[in-house]
Amino acid sequence: MGVKKPPNNFYINEIRLAPCFGIKLTSMITGLYAGILGLIYIRLTLAVIGGRRKHLIAYGYGKNNEIAGVVSAHGNFSAYAPIFLVSLLCLELGGKIVGTNLPLLLHLLGVLFVAGRLIHFSGLSQSEQLAKPNFNPRKIGMHLTIWPLVLIFLANIISYFIQ
Repeated sequence: MGVKKPPNNFYINEIRLAPCFGIKLTSMITGLYAGILGLIYIRLTLAVIGGRRKHLIAYGYGKNNEIAGVVSAHGNFSAYAPIFLVSLLCLELGGKIVGTNLPLLLHLLGVLFVAGRLIHFSGLSQSEQLAKPNFNPRKIGMHLTIWPLVLIFLANIISYFIQ
């Protein structure tokens, strides 16, 4: 038994998933956004840790709105980012939407979602420091989070029926 040679369709620059289904990607757009969102997640985690250390609060929020804001932003991010990434990957692997440039669509959805998460976090951070909270950044951030999710869910459904 010798060493098995890779098949003819083995490529160094391309990822080949499930060769029996013929799924081949030349780049992983989802991986880019997973990396960016992962860095944002680390930033949110450090904000929670820093706020807890600053105010000596180990659990809960105490009576501190700053802790409540960063914990809320962290939890909110943790809820939305995974479903976005899974849906983005599904669309990237199997997306066939007539009349669209799929990589451009994936990047558009990714950029909008990332912007939404950053704006939402900055809105929560600012609101907790002001006497009268400004909800506009939070509202914009949530719109930029929800609409890309709705679009990606619909695109996945449409893509299923087109195949």
